[in-house]
Amino acid sequence: MRFRDNVGMALHDLKRRKGRTFLTSLGIAIGTMLVLIMAGLGFTLKNFIVDSMNGELSSKVVTVSPIKKDAPELDDMSDYEDWNEKNFKKIDSNMISKLASMDGVKELKASITASAEKIKVNDSVKEGFFSIQGYDLKHSIFFEDELSSKKKALKNDNLKIMLSGKILSEDSKGEAIISENVVSALGFSKAEDAVGKEISIVLDKANNINIKPVEKKLKIVGVVDKNLLSGDSIITSSKDAAEILGVTQFVNDYESEKGFNSLVLSADKMDNVEKVKNAVLAEGYQAVSNQDMIKDITKAFNNISLVLSILGIIVLFVAGLGIVNTMVMSIYERTRSIGVMKSVGANNSSIRSIFLVQSGTIGFIGGITGIIISVGIFKIIQLGLIAYLKASKIDITFNFSIPLWLIGSTLAFSIAIAVLAGLYPAMRASKMDPIEALNG
Repeated sequence: MRFRDNVGMALHDLKRRKGRTFLTSLGIAIGTMLVLIMAGLGFTLKNFIVDSMNGELSSKVVTVSPIKKDAPELDDMSDYEDWNEKNFKKIDSNMISKLASMDGVKELKASITASAEKIKVNDSVKEGFFSIQGYDLKHSIFFEDELSSKKKALKNDNLKIMLSGKILSEDSKGEAIISENVVSALGFSKAEDAVGKEISIVLDKANNINIKPVEKKLKIVGVVDKNLLSGDSIITSSKDAAEILGVTQFVNDYESEKGFNSLVLSADKMDNVEKVKNAVLAEGYQAVSNQDMIKDITKAFNNISLVLSILGIIVLFVAGLGIVNTMVMSIYERTRSIGVMKSVGANNSSIRSIFLVQSGTIGFIGGITGIIISVGIFKIIQLGLIAYLKASKIDITFNFSIPLWLIGSTLAFSIAIAVLAGLYPAMRASKMDPIEALNG
């Protein structure tokens, strides 16, 4: 018998039993659908986080922490103070200058971060959580690559750092620039109204202890686009921020004693990122690049996608048992037919091929059905999420997609599972004795 004849007979038998074929392939379809949806959602979330990171930070960035590079992992946050005291390594002005002049470093920004819950504006106290970031103004506040990445992410070539006013200069003292989000929080109707106004940071707590209120006056000289400075953020000089943090931490000269909280380096090209990171590690500090974080996130989400996909794979194996049952039933129904085929010269291979084609076709039908359902569900999820984000006025874009290689490999796997499931019934049918089959 020719292979084409085997295929024709297999398909004819499946058409005769449409209901059973549909129900058997449905299990394969459900397994395929679960694999694609679970893995697809994992890929979508991973791509969203990676794209967001690349939009927020340049791929050439290396972040330095004031912690010794060989510091052990912190297992319990309640031990943080002791752990930090043992593993703290100060980032001072001398180290900043040394790293800034290092080969491969294009830009650098060093900051001291504080916070405030009360800000006085025109004798009116505004309450909230305000992040105060004090920068070493000898160096950068915003990286060139940071602005370029944000322009690309927002598809806005006209994006500028300052909405109004000016950025801080090296000799700025008692001055601040604020995020666009802070404008309304401080009671101003638009960015221009805030420029030139004086605010007072009210400090009445230190280490969660109430103290006599201390006010730190700052003059607003500019407003930054919220896409480049998110949240209720206020930027000032490192010395001004150190004064604020010194009050809340009971430290007289915070910058001299504790140094900078954070240091970020921008390499001049991608090839130098690892070189810059290694140079920082050689100085004894902990350092991590944006690429390191992206690799970790990618690995984590790949593992999550794999675990979720296993659920679908289990369903596929269970569906394979259904195929075994279906094919065994088919053998019983076609016992005489198998005997006739063997009597007229059909060999074991031909008989085996008929049943393997049947099981493979069931896997193919189930796989294609699962793919169609998966794409439809993904489209529904995407439209629903877009509508929700739009109604909530949340400016976030998710690009839902199932990679073509995943679709192709899942379909191939579905067919393979079905063929393997049909192997036992096919072998059983091919080994039938023609005389017993005719009598059966």
